[in-house]
Amino acid sequence: MNSKIGYISFLDFYTENMYDCILNLVKLRQEGRVAVPDFLYHGTTTTFLHDILMKGLLPEKAGQCWKEDSEKRIFLTDSMYAAELFALKAVVVYGGEPIIFVVDVSNLKSNLALDEETFEKEYPTVFDTYKQYSFEEPISPREIRDYYILPKDKSIFQLIETIRDNYLKNSQNKV
Repeated sequence: MNSKIGYISFLDFYTENMYDCILNLVKLRQEGRVAVPDFLYHGTTTTFLHDILMKGLLPEKAGQCWKEDSEKRIFLTDSMYAAELFALKAVVVYGGEPIIFVVDVSNLKSNLALDEETFEKEYPTVFDTYKQYSFEEPISPREIRDYYILPKDKSIFQLIETIRDNYLKNSQNKV
């Protein structure tokens, strides 16, 4: 696992993030609002690593994997799980390795637009719901606090999908 800083193990960081996402989702559904975290995540491919570290995240470069996104915006999420899915899609389109950037948005919060999104699944779980934030201004390289290059063959996303599918299959067999 490659990391710019590497002060915390990726798995610990990922697990803590999942826990926070579930708590924030419960709060959002109960209260209708939730505080924007100080750090959000952007999933892409290492094909763009050098440019992003030099120039930051640029709206005119963003959204190239998603045909439905005609507006040029940078998409960030509170979920590393969702960011990994987006990174895996970028790898299919552009090659490279999946990468998740950790972005400090503490000074950018007033410019973020929030959408609650759900992955389209037959039986969505709490892991399939995430908050997506869009940003129309460039995000400078100094706002990027860390990044993680993920091995394509050992995806946490794929591991969770397997566990989830097995759980759903077993629970349906019991009914």
